[in-house]
Amino acid sequence: MTLLYDLPAALEAAGVIVRTLDGWENPAKPGYYWREKDSNPAGAMWHHTASSTYVPNRDKANGWLGLGRDDTDRLYQSTDGGYPVYVVANAWPAPISSGYGVRAVLDQFVKADIPFTGQQTLPDDDWAGNTHYWNTEVVLDGVGSEMRSDVWSTMVRVAVVLNDMLDWTPARHIAHAHHTRRKIDLRDGRYRNADETIRALRKDIAVDPDCPWTTNSDYPPCQRHYTPPTDMPRGNGPGQHQGQCNVPDTQHEAVEWAFESGRFKAGNGYRYDYATILTEGREMVFEWRDAT
Repeated sequence: MTLLYDLPAALEAAGVIVRTLDGWENPAKPGYYWREKDSNPAGAMWHHTASSTYVPNRDKANGWLGLGRDDTDRLYQSTDGGYPVYVVANAWPAPISSGYGVRAVLDQFVKADIPFTGQQTLPDDDWAGNTHYWNTEVVLDGVGSEMRSDVWSTMVRVAVVLNDMLDWTPARHIAHAHHTRRKIDLRDGRYRNADETIRALRKDIAVDPDCPWTTNSDYPPCQRHYTPPTDMPRGNGPGQHQGQCNVPDTQHEAVEWAFESGRFKAGNGYRYDYATILTEGREMVFEWRDAT
């Protein structure tokens, strides 16, 4: 049974305004289910509508993100008085959401938690990603107009909720342009292409606003990377703190929170070390390493 039945409630708990389409709990066509072993998608693919307005439907996507109004179901890229809305269209795959693409991106990058970057240039395979990716259509006209900041924040929050529900890393999120060479979509005006947009999304997913580190920007950098005590051999076992680092208490709290919440995972090939992102290039507070 897919975990995505709980998505609308989880999004609402995170402060997202949610709408659902009739029938969203059921497959859009008989026998159309997630093909992953756990009955959930393996990653999220972000698209754009190539138009500044759109009425969400069940054929094209799992979710739709745009600016809503009280008097219509239509979503907009820009509208006076509009508010960000995420529409859940399908808990199961949408029939025509992602089309043909390169399966190696899914198998060798997304499911391996390695961030895929760059425009896809390989030939399209005779394979479709619909039954493996959660597909979201963002209402953007496709000419590089800037996404409104509250829509971007909602996009990040949706991604964080999906990661929490499905135990994903930021690398599980890609653009349609990462999947197939035929797409150049999801250009936010702040970023030149889909790749830059998704890289920014991954970074913002990782720096969760609930983390204590993000509540104050006045922290000094860590003075030095720690030096393991001379009586403690390097690689003294997995998950052990080796040495000290002179940092503020709140930074310690941030890293402790990162471990307790599962955001930072060591020894599993996680390419986006949460503690590194938290400190934004400063020396890491702790280093946790497997025994060598």
